[in-house]
Amino acid sequence: MAVQPGGRHAVPAAWDGTARVGDLATGEDLHALTGHTETVGAVAVTPDGRHAVTGSYDDTAKGWDLATGEDLHAPTGHTRRGVAGGVTPDGRHAVTASRGGTAKGVDLGPRE
Repeated sequence: MAVQPGGRHAVPAAWDGTARVGDLATGEDLHALTGHTETVGAVAVTPDGRHAVTGSYDDTAKGWDLATGEDLHAPTGHTRRGVAGGVTPDGRHAVTASRGGTAKGVDLGPRE
């Protein structure tokens, strides 16, 4: 699970292949980040809280717009289960690591 800076939203990973954006104050489920085909094992949120990266047991990593739930980028491949993730301090790039010993980067695009 990752929490947006400021603590407004949480983004927990799920066994059903999604990560969900939820409002911590109300408990409301805002939307699901869908597109993985297996368990999401890693979630990281950018410092500005606008984007996230997920790593999945389906051997892919994806970048997301948290306001809309839009899948920002084509997945990158792992050799075995994406299980950890992190983002750069400027929020432009993210990385996921897998149990297969691979690390994959995701370009989250320029910041305004």
